[in-house]
Amino acid sequence: MRIGLMGRPRRIWAPRGMKVKQDVECKREWAYLNVAVNGLTGDLLWDWAKDMKGKSIASIVKRWGEEGIEVIV
Repeated sequence: MRIGLMGRPRRIWAPRGMKVKQDVECKREWAYLNVAVNGLTGDLLWDWAKDMKGKSIASIVKRWGEEGIEVIV
């Protein structure tokens, strides 16, 4: 699941080609929620990641393996 905030763009009057400075500069920042559910016991494991690169996911899967998770589909 990917979650994040996005600002509200507004239309304003400004000369064409000039950068407009907003009072509140908004940017997109994402966080990824990784969840594992054991269907037999109902146990739930979750962890946040900055991106979905293999290195980030591998560290989460390794941590879950240390907690006793043997298989991930």
